[in-house]
Amino acid sequence: MTLGYFGLPWSPMYRWTLSVLALCALHGCQRPARPVQLTVQDITLSSEGEYDALFEACLDTLRAQRFKLDRVDARAGIITTFPITSQQAFEFWRKDVHTAYDLMEATLLTIRRRVEIQLLREGDALPHELVVSVYRERFSTPDRQYNTSAAAFRVYSRSLPSTAGRRIVPERDNAWLPAGRDGVLERRLIDEITEHAFAGEWYPPEDQAPPP
Repeated sequence: MTLGYFGLPWSPMYRWTLSVLALCALHGCQRPARPVQLTVQDITLSSEGEYDALFEACLDTLRAQRFKLDRVDARAGIITTFPITSQQAFEFWRKDVHTAYDLMEATLLTIRRRVEIQLLREGDALPHELVVSVYRERFSTPDRQYNTSAAAFRVYSRSLPSTAGRRIVPERDNAWLPAGRDGVLERRLIDEITEHAFAGEWYPPEDQAPPP
């Protein structure tokens, strides 16, 4: 078996991934600014039916992005997802990473994302703001000792000792560290939600589908 950099197999997929990373580097991989303020979209709703349709549009958009739903609270206007490992360079069918820098980072490191959507209202009034937050987390684990190409495939397992001399690395030494928010994905999710919800006429859930 032909071995490449770091002793990993020089397979066609591995070569393709390196090619993508090289193109990202040539194109320019400037680190995107991480948002500090909330990503907010003003919305105007005139009925509970419109609110229900908007809430369903939020769910459909998250499912389309392959996020697994966690909390779904229509009364409170809150939707959260479980964290998922972010798209890597060879996962061309996924659409949750939208900058060259983030794609390179998610390929070289282990990054995950989770989403929180809030439909904010004042008192008993209908919601007037759509807030989308995408939180990024980076996986951190102690360095392992390995001196063969076969051991490199077990670099994240417990079977390799740490560089500090510990024979077994316990799970408690692993951690997901906050890595800021993904403002680009936040804005794209808002655009997709509003496009899906406001594309046509509003029909309350109890009504039949709109006429052709």
